Amino acid sequence: MRKIIVCLFSILLFGCTAQKKETILYCVGDSITYGYNLNSEDAYPSILASFDESYTVYNGGINGITVSQYLYTDQYEKSKEIQADIIIIKLGTNDSLHYPGIKRFKEDYLKLIDTYKDKRIILCTPIQIYIENIDEIQKNLLEIVECIKEIGKERNLEVIDFYELSKNHKEWYQPDLLHPNKEGTRQIANSIYETIK
Repeated sequence: MRKIIVCLFSILLFGCTAQKKETILYCVGDSITYGYNLNSEDAYPSILASFDESYTVYNGGINGITVSQYLYTDQYEKSKEIQADIIIIKLGTNDSLHYPGIKRFKEDYLKLIDTYKDKRIILCTPIQIYIENIDEIQKNLLEIVECIKEIGKERNLEVIDFYELSKNHKEWYQPDLLHPNKEGTRQIANSIYETIK
């Protein structure tokens, strides 16, 4: 009887330990990831970390960064050093503002994701931009969104379409109509969390 109790206790103990195994996430991104003009706890990586106590989430966001620039940053080097289980990539908005052309964008994006071949990678498209009279930038942005979705299919990677998610939701934005407000970052965090689960 005692052996049975000990065995049951061991199962419960190790079962609970397995459920609480730490999951490390690294968020590669720009100012939207960084949490531009928001308190640090309102950036979506911080909100994501609050959803599950087993999550350790690193915010690798950099204000104003493009995909090609990210490859030469300290945050990029850190993303390679940390033994992350999941890499979340949310870049592309600044590329639409400083457009390198879709061929160059794809080359740089593939170079970035190839860094994390042994990781679970989640690709995120840029969110909508609601600034008026920027037709060329909007065209660039849509090309980037489609390119990221195409890469997801080619590499069999998960893609969260935040461009579609943020459609008709101007209330999720700060007054600059480019960066998400606290409600917007919470929506981003919710979508990533639902994808990870």
